[in-house]
Amino acid sequence: MQYDVEGNIFVGDNGELFVLKPYQTLKNKNYTLKQVFEAAAAYPELDVAATKVLSHEIPPRQVNIDKDNYINELNKPLPNIQVSADKVLLNSFPHISDDFISDFAKKAGLHFRRIDIYNHAEFNEKTQKVEYKNQQGKNVDIPSLGLFCDNEIQIMNEIISLNKDDYLAAQKNEQAIRALEKNDPELTYWDAKEKVLAAKSLKEQKLYQVYERAMQKENRVKRTILHEIKHFKNNFLIESRQYKSDSKNLSVNNLFNRCIDDERSASFEELISQINEYLEQEKYNDFSMFGEDAKTLVQTLKHINAKKDITDAEKKNKIVKFLTNYPKLMSFNYIQWNDFLAGYSDDFGRIVKEDVERLPYLRETEQNNEEYFKQRSIIYSYRVYNPETKKYEYKDLSQILYGRCDGKSNPVDVREHPEVLAEYVDVEKVFQTDIAEMNKLLKLRRVRDSLTYKQFNKKLLIGGKKLFETRFRRSIASQKANYVQQKVYDVSTNLTM
Repeated sequence: MQYDVEGNIFVGDNGELFVLKPYQTLKNKNYTLKQVFEAAAAYPELDVAATKVLSHEIPPRQVNIDKDNYINELNKPLPNIQVSADKVLLNSFPHISDDFISDFAKKAGLHFRRIDIYNHAEFNEKTQKVEYKNQQGKNVDIPSLGLFCDNEIQIMNEIISLNKDDYLAAQKNEQAIRALEKNDPELTYWDAKEKVLAAKSLKEQKLYQVYERAMQKENRVKRTILHEIKHFKNNFLIESRQYKSDSKNLSVNNLFNRCIDDERSASFEELISQINEYLEQEKYNDFSMFGEDAKTLVQTLKHINAKKDITDAEKKNKIVKFLTNYPKLMSFNYIQWNDFLAGYSDDFGRIVKEDVERLPYLRETEQNNEEYFKQRSIIYSYRVYNPETKKYEYKDLSQILYGRCDGKSNPVDVREHPEVLAEYVDVEKVFQTDIAEMNKLLKLRRVRDSLTYKQFNKKLLIGGKKLFETRFRRSIASQKANYVQQKVYDVSTNLTM
């Protein structure tokens, strides 16, 4: 077997680094860290202690990218589900072309899988809730719309059936909602829905939500795919950043901030994709691409379109100015996402604990948020549509947010005024107990590791980094999926509404 070697260090097929003992040579074996650490005696040629240290300082990539591994299974045939004549089956899924999936995801070798989940939705008068049951009559737990792990993204496809009377009632309510929306140019679909359903029974309200999910599946699925790709991209690029020679460990506070930023940025990816589509098609009275999370934004757009004292050209200018005011949009997204913070708190605590355990011992820790702001730049970089050039470009939206500075709410550079970030989520306060626990854990770990690292030859670290970088440069990732765009663009100057 052929392995890349640098001195007495070699890299396995999976990107893991190993250290040979002096005067030892490679054997004809498959080397993996898991096997070596579980059965060290079977590898007498290896310096297992040094290998453990090196693997901690230069951990193997979680995703070894390979464009040949790209698979799109989202368009496989839908399952053939039979229901009785008194039910209506809603069994559809949008066609997701390879063109819809970003080049980054394809070149990274992502695997897209569709998970089909059938349920029959029926209102239970006793519990006053909608119950979901499969074909065997067992309760169905509907998971999140999408999940990503390593190099796989799973998209959940909810296949629904409704009793025919429930379906017809929901269909009638939809017609009433659309008619009300059409008659009032400033009324959004969601405002009209609230008005129509307010006069309906709880049963009709609940079952309309089920029907609505099925009717709006195409947009929801596409937004979910973009959301999960953004998570993958964030994780991949942050991991790549950690192999750079100038990278530093984040403080515990900023490990929590990064968790929040990952979720916020994936949420904003959904919004920016809707805005891109709206601006690109130039049909300013068509809001079909927007989801309920963009309700406030659509209200503003409808209000501009309804103005009778300005020309169409003036309306377009106002709309473009509004939708390219990225600091304002980001600030809105930050506030909106806070409603979901509580649901993520436990997950963030678990993730940060794992991150603390993985922090390289020999790498310097940031002192003044310097590493955090570099990683923010990675996380909040977006592909946006420019209505003036009619082309897409990348923008770094990490720097400017609205915040209170000098007693007023204005666009603020968060690098100069990091306290503005605490106006949205005060991480130090919200995660006070967790942060104290993680800092204590980090101190104990450093005491433990200090003994291990006394015997470690730091020259191995230099050789390991060189070998790892050489291998990575030769991989498909080097040019196409570098850890951050070399050129970032200034934040839009449209800072006022």
